[in-house]
Amino acid sequence: MSASRGILRARRGGGHEASRRRGWANAQDFTSAAVSEFFSVADYQLIAHAAAHGHTVVTHEQPQAGAKRRVLIPNVCLALGVDFCNTFTMLRSHSVQLDLRLTPAS
Repeated sequence: MSASRGILRARRGGGHEASRRRGWANAQDFTSAAVSEFFSVADYQLIAHAAAHGHTVVTHEQPQAGAKRRVLIPNVCLALGVDFCNTFTMLRSHSVQLDLRLTPAS
């Protein structure tokens, strides 16, 4: 299955993994607005794709126990066993180096 088909399948709510994410979000103590927003933005699709293909989700969000007004990416990842990290950890793990030296104008 291609990556795009996996995302589309998750977007439609099909498959065991997609049902599991929906079930988890609905079983928590989130506001209905938080759950509705979570399933209407890319966060849900990114986590579904990462879970289906064994990828790591990169986010600046931090896990927050007891969050109710917003479904946070790290909370979902922790609950469902999907790896996540922040941008800086991802850059370090790939040995990315930024060269900010100015080059002389020609």
